[in-house]
Amino acid sequence: MSLLDKASIISIPIAYDEGTYNNAKPQQVIGPANEVTNGTFDYDLDWTLGTKWSISGGKLNSVGTLSSDTASQATSIVIGKTYKVQYTISQYALGGVRIKLGSAAGQTRTNDGTYIEYITCAGSSTIYFEGTSISNTMAIDDVSVKLATATDFTFSRSSVGTRINEAALVEEIAADIPRINYDNGFGALLLEPQSTNLCTESSNVDNWSNLSNVTATANYDYSPTGDFNANRLLFTANGYAYNNDAQVASTEYTISVWAKRNDTGEQNVGFFVNSATGTIVSPFKLTDRWQRFDYTYTATNTGYAGIAGESKADISFYGFQREALPYATSLVETSGSAVTRLKDECNNAGSQFYIDSTQGALYAEIAALYNDSTNRIISLSDGTSANVVSLLYSSTANELQAWVRVSGILQAQLTYTLSNATNAVKCALKYRNNEFGLWVDGENVGWDYSGSVFSANTLNTLHFDDGGGLNEFFGKATAVIVFDEFLSDTEMENLTGGNLSDAEYVDLFELRVAADGGSLEAIACLLAALDAIPESDDARRLFDVYNNRCALLGGGTEARACTITELDNLL
Repeated sequence: MSLLDKASIISIPIAYDEGTYNNAKPQQVIGPANEVTNGTFDYDLDWTLGTKWSISGGKLNSVGTLSSDTASQATSIVIGKTYKVQYTISQYALGGVRIKLGSAAGQTRTNDGTYIEYITCAGSSTIYFEGTSISNTMAIDDVSVKLATATDFTFSRSSVGTRINEAALVEEIAADIPRINYDNGFGALLLEPQSTNLCTESSNVDNWSNLSNVTATANYDYSPTGDFNANRLLFTANGYAYNNDAQVASTEYTISVWAKRNDTGEQNVGFFVNSATGTIVSPFKLTDRWQRFDYTYTATNTGYAGIAGESKADISFYGFQREALPYATSLVETSGSAVTRLKDECNNAGSQFYIDSTQGALYAEIAALYNDSTNRIISLSDGTSANVVSLLYSSTANELQAWVRVSGILQAQLTYTLSNATNAVKCALKYRNNEFGLWVDGENVGWDYSGSVFSANTLNTLHFDDGGGLNEFFGKATAVIVFDEFLSDTEMENLTGGNLSDAEYVDLFELRVAADGGSLEAIACLLAALDAIPESDDARRLFDVYNNRCALLGGGTEARACTITELDNLL
């Protein structure tokens, strides 16, 4: 049996939707029953309509509704359960509208389109449509509310964000879409805290307010986004360039920028801060390829943070960012004002059917963003922080810990010091009554032979936090896997050491393809399978089949079905 066959939950970064981060195993089951009656509005029945709502022309029409005015329907949806909600807006003219499952509100929609979101019912079993402004005018159709029998995570980020995509380009990602980041060449779920780019002009040097001994040219070259919008700085003498954005003295900031050289001459250029003379404090090691540089400093005045260079330095740059953090986060684009990217939240996967409370193992392949003196936790829990199995970066720099807490009482606490928490690590905690073990990168680094575990059916969710919504995990997660049995020492060693067999690599690829619906992001795993069996004609044919299906079918569900059929034939 493959070690992966023993896993009850496999979370790997290849499948997602608006509002969800989807696990490869087990796959989400939707419906099939639509909990809404007459969601196509074929007749004027089953809905309780406020004074500004009507049903006509096969649509639910909102004509100048107030936020207190609703269209509602009593249903049999269950409080505490998550539902996949879908509806279409047309004839949009004014305002906004949102759906609510009881008191749990979805997103406000302000344009025509078909919208999908996942909402956990709260408060009551009534479904509502309500306006969100003084006057709201539009039509609604094709309303579907189906139970999501899911191990999938609910995901939210109420703002756009950016990632490095599989083509190594900076790409904007819409609100509430998880970001699969490829900054190290392999996909990892990126979870970041809220941050604001305080530089009000991140990428248009034409609007920078202070240039000294430098010729600046906007739209000079292709930028890391793949668009022709990078800026050039050509230093005619020792000089500098910065936008006069206010900073607060004695506050810690991190500045960052994408840069590359434009010629092969001497390039003495880098960041300057706290100085009107533009003295370089953090020189760039430039090549002819885009790189991102960053520098952390404490402000001593209310200005001066930019790029300085010596005479004849010639560079291109894009995406200047200044954050009130001790480290750089992903690019937040600005154009005329500071912009805030809200935090990523990813929680509530699994169920008691896939998590064994009396024995099991929790595996994670993760990297921290920074040693920021906080606890950043991945946990199995009962929805509280009182009953948890946790892997975490602790508030101590470069310290990895494993916890088991029962009814608020710590039963086991295992600690391991990492060389650098920002480097990826493979770690796993296994647990059963009076036996707890921690493995890191193929080695057993801690045991505890005293402590209780939970009664049956206590643990029921997988979280990127402490189980109760605090101490959120901010970092990169390549994989999180749950086992509902106590693994052997050899299995723990193989799991965290990466010593999977050829067949297990292929199994993992099959899981990824099945989960992602044929998306190109599964290719990273396929390449691992090819590395494991490089002489296999079948593996090479598998690669070709997968590429061809994705190219022809655009990564749709048909690509998944065809690929799985070919997998069965080839392997």
